[in-house]
Amino acid sequence: MPTLKEREDVSQLRLVPDNRAWITAPQGLLTLERSLGGEQEQIVALPNMTALRGDNRILLRARVGDGADRPRFQLDEFLVRVGGAPEPFTGLNNADLRSREDALGTYFWSEKRVGSNTICVLGLRRATVEGRPLPRGTNALDMMLRNCVPGTVDDALAPIMADSVAYYPGSSVGPGPRISRSISPLAAPMP
Repeated sequence: MPTLKEREDVSQLRLVPDNRAWITAPQGLLTLERSLGGEQEQIVALPNMTALRGDNRILLRARVGDGADRPRFQLDEFLVRVGGAPEPFTGLNNADLRSREDALGTYFWSEKRVGSNTICVLGLRRATVEGRPLPRGTNALDMMLRNCVPGTVDDALAPIMADSVAYYPGSSVGPGPRISRSISPLAAPMP
C-alpha cells in the first residue's frame, strides 16, 4: 500500500465543475480535485487583485480517522501534508495564529498588512459532519486559505467563513445557488 506522500506525488489534479466544489466560493476561478486513497483534496483558485506574488486559493483536505474517531487537527502535521504554508506565511507556528468563532465553530488566521490597503491572510479551519455534509467516506474537512486582497481582514477571510463553508453549491439551503429538488409540483411547499 503506497504511503500518503507517494499517492500525493502521483495523483493528478483534475478540473471539476463548480457545482462539485465542497464549499461556496463565488469568486472562485476554477476547482481542482484529486483522490488520495482514503483522503480527497480540492483546490479552489481565487483571483489575486493585488501586486503581491503568489496564488490566492483555498485548499480543502477531506479526511477520515481510524474507526469512528475524527483525526485531531494538528497545525504542524497539516502543513507538512500540504507542502508548508504559502508565501508570505512560511515559518508559521501556533503562536502566530489568532482565533474567532462563527456559526460553524472556531477558525484561525494569521495576517500580514502590505501598504495602507492590502492585507494577506492565512486562514485555517476544520468542518465536521456535525456542521455540514462532507465528501463520502470522510468525517473531517480541513481548510487552508491564502488570500491577499485590498480591504479588511473580514474581506480576506470571507471564503472560509460559515456562509461559504457551511453550505455547498447545489444545496437547497444557505447562500449558495439554489437548485430545486422537487420531484413533482405536489412535493413543493405551498406559498
